[in-house]
Amino acid sequence: MTGFWSSETMRSRLKDERLVTPFDQERIANCSYELSMGPQALLTGEDQIRRDLANDEQLRIPSGHFAQLMTEEMVRIPPDALGLISMKSQVKRLGLVNVSGFHVDPGFHGRLRFHGKLYRWLRLS
Repeated sequence: MTGFWSSETMRSRLKDERLVTPFDQERIANCSYELSMGPQALLTGEDQIRRDLANDEQLRIPSGHFAQLMTEEMVRIPPDALGLISMKSQVKRLGLVNVSGFHVDPGFHGRLRFHGKLYRWLRLS
């Protein structure tokens, strides 16, 4: 079978096959699962490139810098599926652009690492 999983298929497979840990059914919406920021980030241009983050700590990425962001959740992509990575539009509007690719290979297991670059957006009048 090809195509995207429905939200119902996601609820069933994610829970039954333990594809996301920790799993929260409330994070499923519009045929997607919303992952959260994890415990670590790598930033360019910092004295200390690796940043270990406390619970709910916000991360500031300077304009023009790259960041590698890790998910809180462990993800397991089954051999019969392909994962897709995207960002919420509210984050894109802030200028963060995905530079790491958009898919997760079948059979992958671990925390996802998202590579992004922050661009300064100009307001034109």
